[in-house]
Amino acid sequence: MTRKNFLSYLLLGILLISFYVMLTNFNLFAPFMKTIKNGVVIPIAAGICIAFIINMVATKFEKLLKKINIHAKAVRPLAIALGIFSIFIVLILVIVIVIPEFIKATAILASSITSFLEDYNALEKHFEKYPVLFQAVKSVEDNLLDLMQTFSIWLKGEYPSLISRTLSAMLLTIRSIITFFISLVFGIYFTAGKERILSHIKKLMEMTMKEDTIGKVAHLGRLSNEIFAKYITAQCLEAMILGSICFVGMLIFRLPYAPMIGALTGVAALIPIYGALLSAVIGAFMIAVISPLKGIFFLIFIIVLQQLEGDLIYPRVVGSSLGLPSVYVFLAVTISGAIFGLAGMLFAVPVCTIIYRLLGEKYQKASFS
Repeated sequence: MTRKNFLSYLLLGILLISFYVMLTNFNLFAPFMKTIKNGVVIPIAAGICIAFIINMVATKFEKLLKKINIHAKAVRPLAIALGIFSIFIVLILVIVIVIPEFIKATAILASSITSFLEDYNALEKHFEKYPVLFQAVKSVEDNLLDLMQTFSIWLKGEYPSLISRTLSAMLLTIRSIITFFISLVFGIYFTAGKERILSHIKKLMEMTMKEDTIGKVAHLGRLSNEIFAKYITAQCLEAMILGSICFVGMLIFRLPYAPMIGALTGVAALIPIYGALLSAVIGAFMIAVISPLKGIFFLIFIIVLQQLEGDLIYPRVVGSSLGLPSVYVFLAVTISGAIFGLAGMLFAVPVCTIIYRLLGEKYQKASFS
């Protein structure tokens, strides 16, 4: 038995034994596995995703910096720094556009509720002249008061639980922030030493796999890198186009909150299919606070825009770059979203494209053989 085969069988045996022990002692290992998931798997997985995005941007800067007379050792760190800075600038711009407008809309909503209550009191005095209408209004008011009282009693009973949930939410937020920074640091290190890491992975594969298997894994890696890079680039470009068209269209039709809803539509477009629905509902609600008719008009406008985007922009920008039929896009996003949530929606299209391409290659080989 060769050294390579011995290592392969040894590794396989260790994995099978570990898997059997975990299955037979699942309750014992469940807390440990949860800790490993939250403390190791999620930060590393997020770090790989962050590293991939940083690498996409940093590679562009690296090519530009190499053309300038800069010391070779400074090119990679400077490119990574510029890449991270560019990504943060985009995120900050979106936040600066959306948050102030959202606060403004919330203030208008509160003002509208106050005005409604004042108008309601005036109407109540007017209805006193008409006993039948007055009794109907009082009945509605009494039902609302009973509902508010029931809600108040429930709130008092749930108060300790609400405090516990609030503390849990705060701890979850702190943990998420820590996980993000750990993932960011991991992503920076991964991007800085990507050649060395890939070299180590290649050596490990050569020790444990056959040459034919190494070729298949390498092909899968190159295909995944190509498809994910194309998908992210095309999705960002499509989101910018859609957000810009929405912003310009709202300015033309004099609809309120054009900067916020335009930015929100662009960001939500990063989530295939369902992102558009989310931005449409939020935008229509914000506009309806000021004018219900304008809210309805906005819904018509965004539906027409989404139809144009689905028929013209998305197929040309995203569809042409990936080559995945639209029916498979819909199925992939729906099924992955139901199983894995938001992460499933974001990764559904590129993963489905990889499977689609691999099956297409296998079919072509079978047809020619």
